[in-house]
Amino acid sequence: MSEADQRSGRWKFQFGLGWAAYWVLVCGLVLGWYRDHMQAANDLSRLPTEIVVMNQQIAVLTRQIEGLSQGTIYSRMSQRVRPEHLAPNANYKVHSLESADQLRQSLERIRKDTRPLPFNHSEVFFRLHLFQLYKSPEEVFQPAVPLVIGYLEAPEAMVRRESTRLLHGLVLHRRIHMQQHIPVLTDALTRRLSDPDDRVRIEAAQVLESIGVEAGSAAARLNEIAADDDDEVAVFAALAIDAIDPQYHAVPRLQELVETRAANWEFAAEWLPEIMLPSDAEQYLETQLMQTKIPEEGYFFARILSQLKRRQMFPDEKEAP
Repeated sequence: MSEADQRSGRWKFQFGLGWAAYWVLVCGLVLGWYRDHMQAANDLSRLPTEIVVMNQQIAVLTRQIEGLSQGTIYSRMSQRVRPEHLAPNANYKVHSLESADQLRQSLERIRKDTRPLPFNHSEVFFRLHLFQLYKSPEEVFQPAVPLVIGYLEAPEAMVRRESTRLLHGLVLHRRIHMQQHIPVLTDALTRRLSDPDDRVRIEAAQVLESIGVEAGSAAARLNEIAADDDDEVAVFAALAIDAIDPQYHAVPRLQELVETRAANWEFAAEWLPEIMLPSDAEQYLETQLMQTKIPEEGYFFARILSQLKRRQMFPDEKEAP
């Protein structure tokens, strides 16, 4: 092969590589344009929703600034008890009990105080005396717990409510010492699910949730409550079953309560971001906001979305109790 032919072959090869590189570059540009075009189209399709959400959030902020945030729909997250809410306040001086009988005598004196408000502070005093169990030694703690469980059957709603709350705190903060009392406590709490006071019922459901799988005997009654759209405690019952039964998932039931605007649906909506992936919760709440025709509901969903996004932006920020 002559030198001219060799040069011609090399030129053709280089020319072919050049065209190949050119077409690779063109394909890359086309794919890049297509990707950016689809992203822009997707962003554009979401724009109306985002505008509505932002307008609602602006309206919520305006109402809060003007002091008008307490509409017909308000935050019910205060119904949800967190572990930190059940520990004695650092400002309280909690004394250690000398005996269970000492506690009983103190509580009975408080129960006999029948003065009307504002002279009667029975609820506060009852709570403060119960707080003594948090730091009581084992020989006092064990005989005192059955006493408190017995107060779940007291005729006064205040006594039942404070006793249930104290037992919730003990389950969370002294679980090892409470272990032997769990079966009796579960039975007593199951009865309290039918209490005439909804605050007692809500607290009882949350204690059962904290007990978890060991509260399996309460599952049947909790299922009855969770299935009742008209029951204010249905949300808490669903959350309790979720903790007790590994096969049960509360999210679909809470979403159903929200979509049908069943009893206490506002709390279900507020709690969904706590048990869903943030992206899923955001999408769900945006859908609810877009679908509602009631302004108050729109403000409500916008506020929850604002809180969700704030938690994502400031994950270390603590919520107010």
